[in-house]
Formats: sequence, structure tokens, C-alpha cells
Amino acid sequence: MRPIKEVNPITNTGPWLRGVYMLLFSVIYKIVELGIFFIAAFQFGHNIFIGQPQAKLVSFGKKLSDYNYSIYLFLTFNSETRPYPFNKD
Repeated sequence: MRPIKEVNPITNTGPWLRGVYMLLFSVIYKIVELGIFFIAAFQFGHNIFIGQPQAKLVSFGKKLSDYNYSIYLFLTFNSETRPYPFNKD
């Protein structure tokens, strides 16, 4: 049986590095959220005046929503995978 290695939480860089990423992704999340708001407002206006949403923005809005969801998973510790562009080690 291997002995348990004691880890000092102050000197262990893992949680601190994750904390830095969490702060960064919190800011990115808010920026993307603002973009989603503007897309939604534009789509609403486009739907009123043209009669249907703009197809390319529907796809882009879905991608932004998926990206924000991946950030949520990381921030809430449901995923250890960092969202783009920091998902490659």
C-alpha cells in the first residue's frame, strides 16, 4: 500500500491556476452573454420586419449558447475541461 502524499493547499498550484481560469472565464461568459443579448434583440427585430429570423444568426446564437454552457460546466466544477481557447494542454 502506497503512503498518502500530503499536499499543502497553499503551495499546490492546481486550485490556484483553476481559480485564475475561473476568473477569466467569468469575464468571457459576460461578454458572450452580451453578444447573445444583441443577437436576440436583432433576431426579434428581424422577425418582426422580415417575418422570420436570420438563419446564419440562428446557427451562431446556438454556438454561443453552447460555448457559454461549457463555461458554466467548468465554473460549477461539473467539468475539468477548460473551454476554448484554453482546452488544449
